[in-house]
Amino acid sequence: MYYRPEIDGLRAIAVLSVIFFHANFDYFSGGFIGVDIFFVISGYLITSIIINDLNQDKFSIKSFYERRARRILPALFTTLILSLTLGILIMDPSDLYDLSKTSLSVLIFLSNILLYSQNGYFDATIENNPLFHTWSLSVEEQYYLIIPLLLVYIFRRKLNHLLKIFLILTISSLLLAELIIKYDAMFAFFQIPTRFWELGFGSIVAILESKKSFKFNKFQKNFATLIGLTLIFFSIHLFDENSSIPGLITLIPIAGTALLIYFSRGTYIAKILSLKPFVGIGLISYSAYLLHQPIFAFVRIYRFDNIHTGIYSQAILATLIGAFVIWRYIERPFRNRDIVKLKTFLIITFISVFSLILMSIFIMNKNGLENFYKSRLSEQEIIFFKNAKELANNRKIGYSPLPNNLCFNPKKENYSICKEKYGNPILIFGDSHAANLTKSISLTNSYKFLIFNEGHHCHLYHFYEENSISTCNFKQLKEELTLDNNYKAFIYNQLGSYFLITENGETLNHVSIDYLLNDGLLSVNKNRIEKNLEFLNSLSGEFPIIWLASWIEPRYPLHNPRKAAKYGLDKIAFHPEVINGFKKIDAYAIDYIKKNNLNVHYITLFDYKNNKNWIEIFEQDCVTFNDKDHLSDCGLKIASPFFEKKLDLHIVKP
Repeated sequence: MYYRPEIDGLRAIAVLSVIFFHANFDYFSGGFIGVDIFFVISGYLITSIIINDLNQDKFSIKSFYERRARRILPALFTTLILSLTLGILIMDPSDLYDLSKTSLSVLIFLSNILLYSQNGYFDATIENNPLFHTWSLSVEEQYYLIIPLLLVYIFRRKLNHLLKIFLILTISSLLLAELIIKYDAMFAFFQIPTRFWELGFGSIVAILESKKSFKFNKFQKNFATLIGLTLIFFSIHLFDENSSIPGLITLIPIAGTALLIYFSRGTYIAKILSLKPFVGIGLISYSAYLLHQPIFAFVRIYRFDNIHTGIYSQAILATLIGAFVIWRYIERPFRNRDIVKLKTFLIITFISVFSLILMSIFIMNKNGLENFYKSRLSEQEIIFFKNAKELANNRKIGYSPLPNNLCFNPKKENYSICKEKYGNPILIFGDSHAANLTKSISLTNSYKFLIFNEGHHCHLYHFYEENSISTCNFKQLKEELTLDNNYKAFIYNQLGSYFLITENGETLNHVSIDYLLNDGLLSVNKNRIEKNLEFLNSLSGEFPIIWLASWIEPRYPLHNPRKAAKYGLDKIAFHPEVINGFKKIDAYAIDYIKKNNLNVHYITLFDYKNNKNWIEIFEQDCVTFNDKDHLSDCGLKIASPFFEKKLDLHIVKP
């Protein structure tokens, strides 16, 4: 297989679109499809190489995986070592702990599975994970485990249905992606069964090319490549985080990439993509992809998320320079068997893997190097250190887990015992704030039989969205409550900042407190409130349907001592614009219930009589929140009798 410079040019488009997307540049809202372009290119190149070697009867599994290891591992190890080193210097213990865990998953190419279990690709919090982008590398490596064995099997059996087999696998994967995206969009985004088709598209192009069955004139080839490039740029510009990736709509950039690869030889676009600047960036694209996210993440962490276009531009320049250095002095030498012999390569690989595993496990066993971090904090920063430690523990075992009680989320065999002792259970539903609430309620003497159902983005309005990012099964919840009336009450609670919108159209949850400190204004997303209430009203039952209002959020990064202390203890308080925003949420919800005569109890938390919030951020020696919006353990204890008093008005006790 001979070298095609235009494919390196295509790699340049792919990596730059991803980098510009993560830099929040205008016109690159769909830049994440650069990953999809990489998938097609990888599928094409790997399949072409294997088919070519098989046809010449010189394919070796050992040689194949050695080439892959030489191509992937040296730059990857370099990125992991740099990330962990910088993480030790500037990350807080909880984030450093997560980074170490991700590092371990990267080493076994399962980071896509780990990241799927934690967050979504478009979550604001995941942007500060220096290794979250490695999910795509894991998907590719999982594909590389399957394809060589499949191709060898087909060739050895002398099957004549290679194209048909790949068409069936690819179409099946695409249909699976389109189906699963409606139920679990994050699984569809991160996992190989629903991403297989994109790499499979590249494999199909390679198979068609090997058959040499079709002939096209220059006009047809130029026209096809122009269409392909147009489809790619269309996707980069018009796709956004609401696009159903990797569903049917992803065929647009995938087909565009396939057209470019298949038809581009000898075309005008191939000549453009073969220009030195494109080829140069394409050659360093792997290292650039690996480096850009750690650089972006550490810049965000160091600057407390205060980043503008100029800072991102500098970060991009640093990425490209660093990528060139890694390509020139690490990638190229290690790919050359004459420079780095196999034995030397294996020894270096073993030492690197062993060191990274040891380093990651050591950091995790030391709770993110908690003592080292604490030793560098000032007196003011120490005040918030308890929050950092508490949050790290919550990330390990879940937000505010329930006390060890037989009747808190009881097993089936204990259900009848709990019911006989306490009567019907209370069902609590929502996101991590509902988990907070459940823990607080469990501390009372009144509510001893609790069933809690929580998940990622368990916000009721997602039920009405075609491609929801929520992991919760709202339909099943409806069915269960319709069939089973044996509940004392149903309580819903969620993060309130998803109802508040900035002037730029972002939710409050996705901006820093600096937006408000710079006189940013908030408006209420009334549609989300209406959808929540419509869902709650649709829940039939003889028990109270309660929406416990979201508590007002501090929005200060109280989990990060360095960040929090820079604002000054005397200035950290609930922002007036946030208070007014939450009051508007209450007012609209109450008014909507009255106007539409809904069978929903909306319980407010704000003390309207005395015009003050029910809790302060600092209560004696307690910082009542352990991050921007979750109640801390001591905050939960303070909140417990307050929540009990509010719920007592609507729930009949045994």
